[in-house]
Amino acid sequence: MRKWAAVIPVAVSFGLSAALFDELPLAGRPDFSPLLPIDLPEGGPVPRLAAALLLPSIALAVWLLFAGLAKVRSGKPLLPAWWLNEETGSKSIGRFEPTYATIVFSVTGFIALAHIGLLAGVLGWPGWGFQVLTATLGLGIAAVGNVIPRTRPNWIVGVRTKRALADPVVWSRTHRVLGVSWIVAGIVTVVASVIAPGYALVTAFALLLVAMPIAHFAGGSSSNGPVDATRNLISPKEQQ
Repeated sequence: MRKWAAVIPVAVSFGLSAALFDELPLAGRPDFSPLLPIDLPEGGPVPRLAAALLLPSIALAVWLLFAGLAKVRSGKPLLPAWWLNEETGSKSIGRFEPTYATIVFSVTGFIALAHIGLLAGVLGWPGWGFQVLTATLGLGIAAVGNVIPRTRPNWIVGVRTKRALADPVVWSRTHRVLGVSWIVAGIVTVVASVIAPGYALVTAFALLLVAMPIAHFAGGSSSNGPVDATRNLISPKEQQ
């Protein structure tokens, strides 16, 4: 059942568009000023159908893409063998399938939040509505950070460097750091939503942007001693 949960944000997005469709202008200019610390030049009008269907359709496509990628077992000539092979393909997804489903749900959920933000901008929602959206985004980021360490070496999600995919210990250490980074980013985003809402979205993107390289270097730059020590903390089942 959990693997179907990712379609819930998609359905909610389409349902919200249907409920608000008659209220949407034929061509509206979205106002995102509550989400940004600076004033941007006014953009062009967004057609009603685009506002109603673009992001929900993208969310649906992303859900189908993740579902399809999880079934790929080995790569083609265009993909390096260290990245996609029998061990990092569908077989690896099966080792952390509930976590994978949670991550896919989060991705479609983030797109659904973006869709709500677009509708809010077009319909001129009050500023507190955008604060709720960015705070929800922060909570979602922290929730993803909580499950990231449960992933296993795979070709779809995570920091998929050659060393991390080849060594479960490096993968585990890297994604523990990544998980903590995302939790911190989520908490800071929630706080910014309350005290400085215009900076919340920028803060979230900035922190997530640096999380990957921090996790990569922190997880893969240690000497053999710490690596072996970390290996002792991982159960045989996790090393499979």
